[in-house]
Amino acid sequence: MTIADKIPGFADNELKTLHDNARRLEQEGSAAQRRSAAELLPLIDAEIATRKAAKAAARKKPRASAA
Repeated sequence: MTIADKIPGFADNELKTLHDNARRLEQEGSAAQRRSAAELLPLIDAEIATRKAAKAAARKKPRASAA
């Protein structure tokens, strides 16, 4: 199983750490690290966007009133 396969299972804080590390390696890593980071960043960004959208949708969902 690759890191890309594990991304959906990461907790939010783990995903943020992975994102931060990939951004750093994209700038400062070896050629292989830069390639890996370039492959992972779109997947990480997509997962972050999906989670943000799900959280926003959950906030907009009407709640049952306690009347």
